[in-house]
Amino acid sequence: MKKWESKPPVLERWEYAKEQREKYFDKNSKENYGYYDGTGHWTTDEERILTAENRPITTLNFIFKAINALSGNEISNRNNL
Repeated sequence: MKKWESKPPVLERWEYAKEQREKYFDKNSKENYGYYDGTGHWTTDEERILTAENRPITTLNFIFKAINALSGNEISNRNNL
């Protein structure tokens, strides 16, 4: 048996992690970013119904300020190494 006939365990774990990222993270990150930038709060069906009823599509985006505050706090408290 040659040394590299089968994949090394590290490569198998890396491929598994890559598949899981593509399967879950990519999909969820797009949805979650929609909540951050304000575009993901309403589905297209909900927007269509509200527009048909002449009701305003109101979004109170509290998460935007919270994420920006946390990001700014983390940046200002970094240690320069």
